[in-house]
Amino acid sequence: MFIAQAALGLFASAARLFARAEPEESAVRRAPASPPEPWALGGEDALSRWRAAARRPMVEGEGAELRLLAEAVRRGLRVRFCYLGGSEFGARREVSPGMLYTVEGFDGVYLAGYCQERGAERTFLVARMQGLEVSAG
Repeated sequence: MFIAQAALGLFASAARLFARAEPEESAVRRAPASPPEPWALGGEDALSRWRAAARRPMVEGEGAELRLLAEAVRRGLRVRFCYLGGSEFGARREVSPGMLYTVEGFDGVYLAGYCQERGAERTFLVARMQGLEVSAG
C-alpha cells in the first residue's frame, strides 16, 4: 500500500508540474486559429461529407504503389495487400480494383473495388496499404 501511495504522490507532482499555465505574453504571440475547412460549415458528419464530395479518377500516379495500382485498374488485375484500417486492422485483402481516385476536400488516394474476403465492393485508402502485390485476375 505504501508503494501505491508513493506512486500516486509522484504522479500528482508530475501532473502539477505539467499543468502550469503559460505566461500571458506567449498567448498573445500565438497565431490566430485557422478558419474552418469549407465542408466543416455545413454541420454534417465527416462520412456524409466524404460520400457527397466529388471524385477525381486517377489514370496514373507518382510513386511505385500508385503506378502499380493504376496499372492493375487498367489491365483488370487483382491486387493483394495488408490493410492497416477498417474493421479488421492488418487483415490481408485481395481486391479486384475498379477505380483509383482522389476525393475533393480530403487528403489521400483511394482504391474502390470488389474485396474477395468481404464479398462486396469496398473502398481503401492507399496510404493504409502495405505489401502491395499485383496478380493475374
